Amino acid sequence: SDAITVDIQGSTGNVRIVDNGKFQAGDSNDLEIYHDGNNKIEGSTGYTRLAATSGSLYLDGNTTFIRSGDGGETQAKFVDDGAVELYHDNTKKLSTISTGIEVHGSTDSARIAFGDAYSNSRIGYFGLNKFGIDAHDGIQIRDPSDSYAVRLNIDSNGHVLPGTNNTYDLGST
Repeated sequence: SDAITVDIQGSTGNVRIVDNGKFQAGDSNDLEIYHDGNNKIEGSTGYTRLAATSGSLYLDGNTTFIRSGDGGETQAKFVDDGAVELYHDNTKKLSTISTGIEVHGSTDSARIAFGDAYSNSRIGYFGLNKFGIDAHDGIQIRDPSDSYAVRLNIDSNGHVLPGTNNTYDLGST
């Protein structure tokens, strides 16, 4: 059977719903908040879920944070009329800016890395005001509007090779 406990303590008051019980809102229970009693969130024991079972779920705030279960580390931050910021181990790593995205990090860590099978491929800042591209088997500049025709090759030995047009035209005056 459905069970609800109302617990008024002092002037704050609490509404309690038993483990696995759900707070549901909407004619079709479109919003659910529930706690299963097993995992940890916000200092309590149990898993808490906020879900829109149909449609969209909106979280509104001038600045909205997603933090670790104990609230100790920021994982994401959404700023009204501004940036979306993503964090790793409480350190900002990526944010949106008015002209695109910005990668954050120290001299050796402000990079975009391609994972798994492409682990030797990275682009980013490599110190001493140098931007770099790590590429194990070479670099190609291609034209997606022309069936990805190769315009420039740099092979794994650092040799510059012509692209599809088979010329070495490095510009003219």
